[in-house]
Amino acid sequence: MSVPSSSANLGPGFDTLGLALSPALLCEFTLAAATSISVTGRDAALIPASGENLVWSTANEVARRQGRSLPHLKLDM
Repeated sequence: MSVPSSSANLGPGFDTLGLALSPALLCEFTLAAATSISVTGRDAALIPASGENLVWSTANEVARRQGRSLPHLKLDM
């Protein structure tokens, strides 16, 4: 999965103006024997590699709302 980056809330445009940027967040989920999160790249030290990770917690919440649970996965960001 590739998530494009943007800069939202530019000046007086509030939520109506944004700027598309070329960097992207790349996420790869693979089945694993145990759940793990690996974060590399720019600002990696600022992104939690734990259950507090926003991508991971969002995936879990989507599964929960569907009445399901995620299998053990390796998330590489």
